[in-house]
Amino acid sequence: MQLRRLIRTNPVGEFRIQVRHKDAVRTLPSPFELMRLLGSVRAHYQQLLTLRKAHKFSLFIQRRDLCIFSLCVACGLRRAELRRIQIADVDFERFMIRVAGKGAGRFTIRERLAFFSHPFLQQVLHRYWKMREALPGSFLFCNWVGDPMMDKSIDDIFKTYNSFLRPPAPYNPTVLRKAFCTRLVHRKVNIAAIQVLMGHEKCETTLQYYVQLSPEQLEQTWKETTPYARALHGPFTRMIFCQLPQARRGLPVESLPVSQIPQPLIHDCMRLSCTFSFRIGRRFLTFLIHAGCLDASLLPTRSTVLLRAIAQAPTELDPHLSLQQAGEAFVKHLSQHTCLLSGALSVRYTHLRMFARWKDPHSSLASVRRQHIRDYLGWLQDTRHYRAVFRAGVLSELRAFFAYFVTTGLLKSNPTKGFRVKKPRKQPPTALNEEQLTAVSSRAPASTGSIGGTSRTT
Repeated sequence: MQLRRLIRTNPVGEFRIQVRHKDAVRTLPSPFELMRLLGSVRAHYQQLLTLRKAHKFSLFIQRRDLCIFSLCVACGLRRAELRRIQIADVDFERFMIRVAGKGAGRFTIRERLAFFSHPFLQQVLHRYWKMREALPGSFLFCNWVGDPMMDKSIDDIFKTYNSFLRPPAPYNPTVLRKAFCTRLVHRKVNIAAIQVLMGHEKCETTLQYYVQLSPEQLEQTWKETTPYARALHGPFTRMIFCQLPQARRGLPVESLPVSQIPQPLIHDCMRLSCTFSFRIGRRFLTFLIHAGCLDASLLPTRSTVLLRAIAQAPTELDPHLSLQQAGEAFVKHLSQHTCLLSGALSVRYTHLRMFARWKDPHSSLASVRRQHIRDYLGWLQDTRHYRAVFRAGVLSELRAFFAYFVTTGLLKSNPTKGFRVKKPRKQPPTALNEEQLTAVSSRAPASTGSIGGTSRTT
């Protein structure tokens, strides 16, 4: 409708719907938080004893819940796998549990082994078994009557201790299972072994649904793969080793202090005509210089002028600032409060320096008038032969420069306000109608000639 010019504006043009990816990064419990979850079982039982709300089965419930949490944390069991464990499936001699997991079909169930050979798990399971063997039933986890537990019962156990924690935590068997899988991935365990321990049929299921990376781990991965980290490998590393003392070559290059990087190597990397093998090193050293780890004088001339201007910029804005000092202060403001790269800052500072040299570098900022802007634009057109597009760009940069000092209160008005650079319009070719085409063709001189005996009109 808007393209056909039936309406002026699109009424739904500014609406946006934010869609969150289902596999977005989630925060999984750390080992410390998992220990808090296990400790909450004992703390909850102690609270019941203090408030005199405990009964004769409270100790049995406390040991059962601690055993459930421990197996979820250490083995990554599902909710249905917990309630399906039978007493005959537990081997106390080899410290193994036969777990009946999910099946590929309706009547088939895949089995796997879960291990509790850790001393803590052995103690937790033995203490629970001493009270469980006195109750009837064939399932390992049951209530105090001996009936097997349902899925809702296991969910209620997690809800009880989640609300007891401070702050409350949304733990469930699925979260603990993902934390178990992610912990194995972080320790660089073979993916085939993780697949067997998780009871998955395909590796894609393990990687797609259960591996969760925290922001800190993503940041560490980014640091290891960023070009600045790649600079410490390959030809740049070999060049560093060639110029280091003999006593230092046996140590890893990652532990080399920045101050001990050989100066000749830095100068070779910073040369504008350096070969391809030096380019990664130049990026790495430029990063160190901008971070303040190396001297700024090592940069090429163009970048050094910009850094020197930022370093010499006045800290306090004075009404009697010169044009040169005002340009330095403006570039420093852009470097601190915007996301402009050094190349864009260099272009802006170059235009400001050119205007200051044309006017007078030592003249005050308040002395600039509208006539100066008009004369400067004319000088760019007549002397420097700037096209209208480039003059418009220079005018926009000057307008932003003076607008900044108007907002700070050093100038009352912007001398570039109201200026426009007229750009030449491109006239579309005019189409001739039928009468004009007939008139033009009738006025055209006709000449005849023969080529090969055939008459031809040109």
